Amino acid sequence: MSIHLHMDVRPQMPVLTDVASGAPQVVSLEQEQLFPIREVARLTGVNPVTLRAWEWRYGLIVPTRTESGHRLYSMTDIERVRSILGWIDRGVAVSKIGTLLAGSSIGCLGNEGEVMSQRLKQFLAGTLDT
Repeated sequence: MSIHLHMDVRPQMPVLTDVASGAPQVVSLEQEQLFPIREVARLTGVNPVTLRAWEWRYGLIVPTRTESGHRLYSMTDIERVRSILGWIDRGVAVSKIGTLLAGSSIGCLGNEGEVMSQRLKQFLAGTLDT
C-alpha cells in the first residue's frame, strides 16, 4: 500500500458564493463589473496565456473564480494589468514587478506615473521597502 501526497502550491482563488447560505451565487457580470479573460485580453492587449502565467507563476493578479472555475476580472484587476504593462514598458522583468506593486494601491495613486518612477528608482537603488 502506498500513499501519494499531492501538494498544490498554486494560490487559492476566490470563488463566488452566497455568504449567508454557502450556496453558489448567480452574479450579473454587468452588475458586478466582472469580465471574462477573453474580454480582459481584448481591453488590455495581453494574451490570455500571459494573463494566466502572471497569475500562476508570479501571483501578480488574482481573479475571482466562478463555481465552474472560470476566471472573472474586476476593473481593479484590469487596472493592475495595465500597471504591470507600464512596468514592463519601463524595462522591469515580470518576476520583479510583484515587489514594485506591493504596497501600491491602484486607485489611490494620484499621479501613477510619478509614483511608478519613484518606486523604480528605489527598487534599482535597493532601497524599496516591501
